[in-house]
Amino acid sequence: MAELTLRITGRELPGSACGEYRHIHVGTQRGKDPDQLVPADAAEAVFEIPVETVTASDGTADFRGA
Repeated sequence: MAELTLRITGRELPGSACGEYRHIHVGTQRGKDPDQLVPADAAEAVFEIPVETVTASDGTADFRGA
């Protein structure tokens, strides 16, 4: 098993308001919970997510959240 870090950079985010909704954020999800929230009007959002790789039964890599 190997561990790596997946880095996602988002730009041109949607903004912090949409219709009647305010204080909008973007983020990742850990289990059922939001994680790494960033205001959606930020210049960019950078997320770093630990990922584990295991070998699947067919010999290919299976990427899983750490």
